[in-house]
Amino acid sequence: MKKFDPSLPIVLIHMEKNGGTTVSHVLDQMCPPGRAFREHADRHKLEDGTFDKKDYDIYNGHLFFPKIHCFLKKKANYITTIRDPLDRFLSFYYWHKKRPESIFHSHANKMDISDFFNFFVYEYKNDSGWFNIISQQCYQLCGER
Repeated sequence: MKKFDPSLPIVLIHMEKNGGTTVSHVLDQMCPPGRAFREHADRHKLEDGTFDKKDYDIYNGHLFFPKIHCFLKKKANYITTIRDPLDRFLSFYYWHKKRPESIFHSHANKMDISDFFNFFVYEYKNDSGWFNIISQQCYQLCGER
């Protein structure tokens, strides 16, 4: 593993239900205002063409390593958090169960955890044609299947 190079930008590959929000908050405290690209807050810059990848010290979001690496076309310090897939799924289930505004709230409330698990592993497809909460960590780091 290479050592951290403070002259290079930091890319946080934030995976859902892995503690990435905590890491994100720590990075925000380290970074001067306006020097961090946050996927959700800054998505409009990608859409309206005002995004300049040279403008940021930190890139933070639900990013896929191969895509962001090719997009930046420069060296960076990549960080992420990894979690046991089953623990991650339990967190995912209970997070959606207690949040009425979440997209999967109704599923989590009408299914027990076993049915919810089977739904995501075998049935659910999103706009891109797949979503597998169990193996998503691998896809985000290695590439889409």
